[in-house]
Amino acid sequence: DKLWFFMTTRQIDLSNEMDVWASDYGDDLEKADSGQLWRWYVAKLTYQLGPSHSFVAAWNSDPAEIYGDDGLKVAAEAQHIQEQGGNNLTLDYTWIASPRLFINAKLGWVRGMLNTIPESGYSEASYYDSSSRWTWGNARSYTHNDRDKDLYQASATYFLDGVLGISHEIKAGFELHQNKDAFRSGFTGGGTYYTTQNEGEPNKKYVNED
Repeated sequence: DKLWFFMTTRQIDLSNEMDVWASDYGDDLEKADSGQLWRWYVAKLTYQLGPSHSFVAAWNSDPAEIYGDDGLKVAAEAQHIQEQGGNNLTLDYTWIASPRLFINAKLGWVRGMLNTIPESGYSEASYYDSSSRWTWGNARSYTHNDRDKDLYQASATYFLDGVLGISHEIKAGFELHQNKDAFRSGFTGGGTYYTTQNEGEPNKKYVNED
């Protein structure tokens, strides 16, 4: 019997600061963080049970965050954070039933997501000035998108030699993919305050339903 294990990781962090309109408006600018954080993780476990049986478990994940990309007219506290990536797991079994017959079965699970998260959480309200197109207080909305998938696969391969002097490979099996997408969205603070004044206090409240 033999056991192999492999693992690796990698990270890329790109960060800087950008000037955006300050929350108190006027001609002031403030600094907002901007950047991208990418991570990769890979792990694999292989177990060879005698000459005929092999088990493989593999996992990888690629989480990432992209932030501070909403533009000059969005105050620092009103930016979005984009989260993406997920976890992927596969289990693979191979049986060499004979020198001519190979049996394989595989299970796989993908748990992915693509979310836009408000910088200041979900309860704080957002303010938007329609004349200057300036947003402050918080991001105006959020989205959660789950991208899940299940995989089921099995196959049998038979090698047939010497028929009419030709080698043949006969294969049969099935493969099933089940996608499980879910999407949710909403507005921070229950809605967005709109104003036509370049001042801090709004003169009208507009409420969006989830």
